[in-house]
Amino acid sequence: MQIPTTAGKRPPESPDLIVGAGSLTSYVWRIEHQQGEYDYRFDLISHSRPGEHSGLQLFAPKDLPDMLAWMNVLIRELLHDGWLNASLRTELRRLLVHLQEIPEVAACDSCEEEEWPEPHRPATP
Repeated sequence: MQIPTTAGKRPPESPDLIVGAGSLTSYVWRIEHQQGEYDYRFDLISHSRPGEHSGLQLFAPKDLPDMLAWMNVLIRELLHDGWLNASLRTELRRLLVHLQEIPEVAACDSCEEEEWPEPHRPATP
């Protein structure tokens, strides 16, 4: 597996999160790019085609529903993790609201902002 980089910094070998939906999985790394400021990098792996887990992965239209569900899960995890800046957090919350309008993607009865858990920001890694 090729590990993503940010500004020449390499994240630890172990991901901070592993999220998935349907046949899709992502490894997510939180990378410190300035003291106290973090960014995320993630990959996207399809398990619907065995043996295609390295290099370029091609997707088909049938993968799109899983991609929407994967986006829903990934956004929720990033919001919960707590390391996003306020502007990106607001943008992702808006995107999540739009995703929730798709019945197949909705993971809760209502996704009003006050129902979202407060972000969990652990001690500096």
